[in-house]
Amino acid sequence: VQQLLFLFMSCALLAIGIGQVKYRRWARAWSVYWGWAALVCLGIVLAISFFAIGPMYKEMFSAMTKGMPSGAMPSGLTSGLGSLMGASMGIMYLIFYSPYPILMLLFFSKANVKQAMDR
Repeated sequence: VQQLLFLFMSCALLAIGIGQVKYRRWARAWSVYWGWAALVCLGIVLAISFFAIGPMYKEMFSAMTKGMPSGAMPSGLTSGLGSLMGASMGIMYLIFYSPYPILMLLFFSKANVKQAMDR
């Protein structure tokens, strides 16, 4: 699901970028739409990371502890480690993927950009 979201948003951004280079009026409006859609998609990706990937890591670490010698990894560590993995992935997505949509929203909402992109 995450990869399909990224693929769709990347293809849309490519088309919008071509319109931006040509100063098309529709590209300015669609840049703003894309910025909001990207933030919504980022929210979906964060939810997947916290509520699906984190528990999967928990199950994986739990299965690993069953195959290890007794006492090699404390059983309480697996749930915390799984949650940490899901949360850290979500935070990394937020750090790396949120600045560009925010900048698109800020720059393409300005009046001077709206006036300049009139073709």
